[in-house]
Parts: sequence; structure tokens; C-alpha cells
Amino acid sequence: MRQILWTSVLFCVVGCFKKRTPLMQVMDPDTVVMVARSRSIPQTLRARFSVHISTPQQSGTLPGSLLIDQPNRVRAEIYSPFGTPLMYMVSDGQGLHAWDQRQKTFFHGAEAGEVLGHLTGGTVGLEDLLSVLTARLPMPDSEILLTGRTVFQEGGVELMLMGPDEMSVRTVVNPSSGVLTRLQVWEGEASSDLTRAEGGMILDVKYAGETRIGRARLPEVITMNLPQMSWTITIKIRSWSLVEASPSAFQLKAPPGARVVELADAIKRLSLEKQGEHPAP
Repeated sequence: MRQILWTSVLFCVVGCFKKRTPLMQVMDPDTVVMVARSRSIPQTLRARFSVHISTPQQSGTLPGSLLIDQPNRVRAEIYSPFGTPLMYMVSDGQGLHAWDQRQKTFFHGAEAGEVLGHLTGGTVGLEDLLSVLTARLPMPDSEILLTGRTVFQEGGVELMLMGPDEMSVRTVVNPSSGVLTRLQVWEGEASSDLTRAEGGMILDVKYAGETRIGRARLPEVITMNLPQMSWTITIKIRSWSLVEASPSAFQLKAPPGARVVELADAIKRLSLEKQGEHPAP
């Protein structure tokens, strides 16, 4: 009788565990990539958001707006709690410039790729930046190196992309919508378990929630970590909307009397300060 009782308990426990921890599945990578690559994204989008920025120097939360014009034009604005402009970051598809209202400083970046390279090790271009902001699979021409199992805790299927300059790009994709739930950029080649590369992590992006604009699915929360600079940027989208963007919205010039600084140099200086080095003035 006791043996029958323990056998029943064992079957009950095993049955409960099977329900709570489903087996990891392997999906056809071509199908997952096709769903991700075929996502419909409107030509122009506007997002209203709040952003929390945490750096070794400061931390705070402010409102902002984002204007996207596919494939590579973007305008981001950050406001004070009272709605007055504090900072702009604008790209016309070639350069990437910023204006700091408080410091009266214009950050000049003639080549957007050079600027982004200092942040992400040269792995993210303007088109890839817009992909990150809309939770799309970056680098559309990149080879898919490996495919992993379904990662239940991250809500998707794991894919590894071949990045430039011996970088590894790990993504987790929602197989039903094609929306990213995770994106990581590592230095060096990926290891066999798809979770670590030979070098350190450069960029780690987590997504939460999805919202619909027409047929498009877009993220509600974007959390970007830049471990090598100790930066964390959390964007909480209040609304996505369809707009018609004017080309002039993506132009930004230094106002008269502004202090002009090279944006790439400013980012490099911040990176050196994080590493404890003292850049030349």
C-alpha cells in the first residue's frame, strides 16, 4: 500500500513539473528569420516617451519625443519636466549631430558611423539604430550563424548573427510577431551555447510589451545597457503614431555663438573617464 502511495505521489510531482517547465523546442531558423525580416514598419513614425538615463556622472528621468523616417533618418528630443527643450539629436542619414541647450554646446558628427562606432564598437549603423528602436532584426544582409532553442524566460527564439569586425550579435525573436525581445552585441566569436562570446558585452537591449500601429507591432519599453561605459537608458513609450515628416526636421546646425565639439571625441572622452584614464584636454 505504501509503495502504491509513493508511486502516485511521484507521478503527480512529475506531472506538475512537466506542466510548469515545458521542454525546450528547436524551431526552423529560416521560418523565424522570415517572420522577423518581413515585419511591416511604417515609413515615418513618432513616439512620445519618458526616458531614464543613468551614467556614472548623473541620473534622471525626462520626457521626450522620437521621429523616425525609414531607413536612416531620426530626430530625438529631450525636454525638461516643464516641456522646454533641453537636447536634440538629429541625423539626416549621413551625419549625427546633437545640441545641448543647457551647455550651449553643439556636438558635430559628420559621419554617423564613426560616432556610433565609439558607442558600439562599430557594430551599429544608422539603419541598425532604427532597427534597435523599433525592435527589428538588425543587419538585414547578415548571415545567421547559429540558431538556439526557444528561450522561454526571454519570450522567443535565439538567433546569432554574424557582426562586423569579429563581433557577435545575439538576438531573441518572438516567432509569432517577429519582434525582438533581446539583442546583445559581444566582442569576439560566439561560443557554442549562444549566450557568451570570447570578449565582453558591448550592448545589451531588452524589450517589454508590444503595441499595434495599423499592422505594425512596436515595443513599449526599451532598456539599453552599455556596460563598457556604465550607461543605462530606459525608454518607456507613451504612444506611437503615424506622421508625415518634413526633410527639414532632420537638419541641425550650430546656432550662432555656440560652442562646437566633435561628438565622437566627446563620447571617446566619456569612455576613457569610465576606464579611469585621463584624456588630454
